[in-house]
Amino acid sequence: MKVRILVAIVASAILISGCSTKPNLAGAAAVVGQVKITQAEVTNSVNAVFAQIEKLPASSTTQVPTAAQVTRTTVDRLVRDELFRVATLTPKYAVTQAAISKMREDAFRDYGKESVESQLASNNGVPANQIDLFIRNILVQDAIIKDLSPTGTQDEQTSALVSYLSGLSSELTVRIAPRYGEWSSERIQSIAGDRSLSVPLPVVE
Repeated sequence: MKVRILVAIVASAILISGCSTKPNLAGAAAVVGQVKITQAEVTNSVNAVFAQIEKLPASSTTQVPTAAQVTRTTVDRLVRDELFRVATLTPKYAVTQAAISKMREDAFRDYGKESVESQLASNNGVPANQIDLFIRNILVQDAIIKDLSPTGTQDEQTSALVSYLSGLSSELTVRIAPRYGEWSSERIQSIAGDRSLSVPLPVVE
């Protein structure tokens, strides 16, 4: 009997300890494993995107995204940024700053810095100060594909990449604030939910 009681106490302690170390979603836009993505990070990124778009000539943007679109895109991107960061902890998926810098400078040289920055801001919701992260993700994607499906078709390579990220997303446990919907590990993005009716509007100071 004493043994059973002791086992029950230990099991309860482990359960309580596990719950207490799980980051609280309150005040956060998302939580990926033990990493919290704050509302401030989302708002600052959205503000930076719109600040860039406002400076662009009308002829350079075919369609200006809405605040809701940029906000949801930003939440998804920040979650995926963390997934790719975790992926780089596996040595064969790690990328160097030198490789990131080379791809950035090559793109700026071939297409023009302003053009690249404006396209990433208006089409991908990526502000200029986060271009290196965007490029890092591209390089990590390439490393994952070359490892998991080096000779596959484009569809097979895409499937391998999605499968890997989906598994990583499920393993880490991704949660997002209800206002952004629900996180789908299968799609590796947020999907609309019953409570995803409002998103924080950007405040440009």
